[in-house]
Amino acid sequence: MKNDFDEIVCEMASILKVVFTELFNNNEKFYYCTFLTTGEGLPPLISAWSEEALKREGSLYKNADEYREIKWSYADSPYYAFRYERFSHIFSSRPLMATMNEKEWEKEFLFRLNAMETAVRQVDKEGIFSINQKREDICVEVGTMPPDKLTTEITKRLNNPDSLIMKEYMAEAAE
Repeated sequence: MKNDFDEIVCEMASILKVVFTELFNNNEKFYYCTFLTTGEGLPPLISAWSEEALKREGSLYKNADEYREIKWSYADSPYYAFRYERFSHIFSSRPLMATMNEKEWEKEFLFRLNAMETAVRQVDKEGIFSINQKREDICVEVGTMPPDKLTTEITKRLNNPDSLIMKEYMAEAAE
């Protein structure tokens, strides 16, 4: 049964590497990338924003407030759920969370988030987030939809807190 932490991390990292490489090979400069799950621990998905995509999408909005709101919105990104089909099976071998008591549910949910964070950290070490931009110029996030305090904590661990992009993220998007 494929529910071992290391196996799940390895599989996620392998898929992340392929999917992010495909995404980043579009020659856009990305500033935000997220790997997230729902509060129910469903299979994860990625979303991202590039400067170019923000200019394209932002031109559809008539006022500056709306434009600023989409800057960190995973759901409004044209790259929302990019290649989701590659991730759709990821937690299928894990226990069904709907049948768990609160303590079991929390343990399983944290298992899934920890596996996601570990997989992202692994591909980060391989330089995946430096394909079209300097690593310091992209905020890499792991967490939940909608974002919560745990998402912010994980994101702080994954990024240099002194980078300009993290300062922007903390001021504009962090929970």
